[in-house]
Parts: sequence; structure tokens; C-alpha cells
Amino acid sequence: MGDEGHPAAAAAHRRQVLEAVQRADAVLSANSGDRSTSVDALLDLRRLAFLPGGFRSNDLRKRVWPVLLGYSSEDIAAFYAAHRIKLQQPPFASTSHRDDSQVRLDVNRSMGMSRWTDVASLKRGSKRKALFSLLHATLCISPDAHYFQGFHDVASVFLLTVGMPLAVPLLTRMSTSYMVEPMRTNLDTVLPLFSLLYPLIATQDPSLAKHIAGSVDHAYFALPWILTWFAHQVDALHDVARLYDVLLASHPIFPLYVAATLLLKNRATILAVEPDFADLHSTLQSLGHGIMDDVEGVLEAANDLFHNIPPRDIVETAAASTAAVRQSTYMSYPLPHQRRLGVADDAATHGARRLDLMQYGLVCGVVVGVVAVAAAILPSFRRQHHLQSS
Repeated sequence: MGDEGHPAAAAAHRRQVLEAVQRADAVLSANSGDRSTSVDALLDLRRLAFLPGGFRSNDLRKRVWPVLLGYSSEDIAAFYAAHRIKLQQPPFASTSHRDDSQVRLDVNRSMGMSRWTDVASLKRGSKRKALFSLLHATLCISPDAHYFQGFHDVASVFLLTVGMPLAVPLLTRMSTSYMVEPMRTNLDTVLPLFSLLYPLIATQDPSLAKHIAGSVDHAYFALPWILTWFAHQVDALHDVARLYDVLLASHPIFPLYVAATLLLKNRATILAVEPDFADLHSTLQSLGHGIMDDVEGVLEAANDLFHNIPPRDIVETAAASTAAVRQSTYMSYPLPHQRRLGVADDAATHGARRLDLMQYGLVCGVVVGVVAVAAAILPSFRRQHHLQSS
């Protein structure tokens, strides 16, 4: 997988990526506001993200990830100037934030010896200090954002991939786009998203969906998968960055399709477990750690699923419990920074063929019934909710 052993192919891949970045940077520079052009600069980058290995190196990701998050080179410079961010100086060092105490607790527990083992000469103590500075700056810049446990995992990926201070504008954009729902005062707009997971699985494998829903009413085993984009489950930075290559170029709800595909690909393992809540929940929860076993297959299949069963179709099958999802950022595509890249509206861009979901009627109806009842008695998950530990 990849072209590491073929220098000419690797060079051609790098050239393709850099040319796509250059085009995207030009489009962003031309679109100073929330305006789109007839040129979809995200399209080529997304195609490259889905190639085996994605963007493959941190060197390229330092060039690609900013434009995927809507920053031209001029935008980055303007961001630094506006927020007085300088090299070698912790940003907002003299400012306190309401979430500093919780952030410090999570940072002090982060970057254990089993984490990021592929990062050469990782100085964990100094990186923890940098991680706190990154999170603190992001929260100070985004006053409406509230820290959630697990956001430090996301921040670690950006810190170790692109470094400081570039990680600050990128994580700030994450907090106001892809991560805006979990960064509200509670998770009330996040939890309803999980009522879509079983109906989505049911469109492909009704018996699997029925087996899971029969014992595990809530799909909250997938909560850390979605909240951290699998950064809480995967210990190698290169592996997580490969996932982020695709997710940064995708619809905000795409992580749910990745989760559904991961479950579908582990059908045999899941069906082999007796329909007991404790056993099945434990098995489901553990599957996130194995996503890299066939990550290219998972991403490709998730993309196919996304186009065959687009978000609006699956929301319609679970309408009773998804009003919050309809109005959330998970259904907002393109995001404002993606519009600047020239991305058209959801229907035009993804033009996914609509399937007759009634063919899944009986079983999907049963599953939707389960999640609708679950939503009616949904417990109040607040900021204190801890991500399931590995």
C-alpha cells in the first residue's frame, strides 16, 4: 500500500497533492467571504485523500490540512496577527479560561507510553505543555466553545502532525465547524445522532442491526469514535492522521458512516456474541481499536454507503427522534469554509442516488422504534460524561 518503495510514483503523488493545494489556496484567496465559485477545489483533494495512505506524510499534511479547513496562506498570517500569536510564545498565557482545570487534568493524563509510539523522540513532558497551550488558546479564541473530554485527543493529533503555532488556527476551526456540537454546554445535540446508526446499518444488514439493537438500546459505544474521530482508540499518530485526511475533506456526518461500516465489516464477530448487553456492548466498544486493520477498505466502503444512503435519506427513516440532528452541524454541508473552497450545496455535490428505503421496512421499522423509545427516555448526558476508556 502506498508508493514508499517506488520513488517516481511517490514523487508524482506529492506533485499531485501540492498542485491541488496550490489551486485550493488560490480559490480561498479569491473568496474572502462565505462565497463559493464554480470551481470546486475540494473535489481533487478529497479524491487524493481516499487514495491508499491519504496524504501520507506530515510534511504534506502541513500543506493540505490548512486548506481543507479553509485557510489560505494569507488567512494563516492574518489569524496569527489578529490573535497576536508568535513563535516560541504560549498564546494567551496571561488569560484564564473557565475550562482550564479540566483541560489540565486531561492533558496530564494524556500521551501515555502506549500512545503515539510511532512519533520519534517524543518528549512527552514538553508536548503536554504545548498541548495545554493549544487547547487553552483554542478555547480563548472561541468563547462559545466548551471543552469536552476527548477533545484533547483531537488536539494531540493536530499538535503532533502540524506543530505549533499552526495547530492553533486549525483546532480553532474544528471547534467552530466539525466539533461545534460536542463543544456546546452539553451533549444534547450530539446524542440524537446515534439514533441513526442502527437504521443506517439496517439498510445493508437488517439481521445485524436487529441483533445489536435487541440488546444494546443506545449506540453510545460509538460515542468516542465520533467525538474524537477515532483518536481515542488508535494509538499510532500516522494511523489517526490517515483517518483525518479523509474526515477533514468530508461531510460532517461522515464519521457516522465510518462507524457503521466498521460494524458491518465485523458482522461475524458481532453475531457470534450472545444477545447480552454487557458482552455485546464490550465487544462493540472494542471494535474501534481495530479500525486500522482494514482502514482503506473501511473508508472506501463508508464512501460507497454515504453515496448510496445519503444523510437526508437516513434521517427520514428515523424522523421521530432526529429533529435535533436535522438542525445540527452534522447536517450542514457544505460548511462555511467548504463554501469558500467552491463546494456546492449538499444535493448538488453529493447527488447520491436515492434508494427506496421502504424495502427495508419491517426490520428498519423495528430498529427505528427502538431508538425512538430510547430517545424518549434519553438520560441527560452532561459535560461530566467520560469517554469509555480503552
